[in-house]
Amino acid sequence: MHIGTNPFASMFDGQETSSGHNESQSAPSNVNSRDQGGSGRKRKQSHVGAALEEYVEFKKSQTKKTRDALDEKKNVMKSSPLPSALRL
Repeated sequence: MHIGTNPFASMFDGQETSSGHNESQSAPSNVNSRDQGGSGRKRKQSHVGAALEEYVEFKKSQTKKTRDALDEKKNVMKSSPLPSALRL
């Protein structure tokens, strides 16, 4: 995965996820969530919750990668033989 790419972009550019595909099979397209007696709302909330959970995990992963890279750079700078005034 590239830095700066959104792993969830494909969910919103017209492509359906597997759970979106399952939802479209379970209810006719002409029936909206109000006609389903509230079960559609639960399904949507569940889908949003799952997407948020994936996003949080993605951000944790990206933050860890960034921190590791900064720590590595800091360690290289500490071990550098150049005087601290010359370091960038």
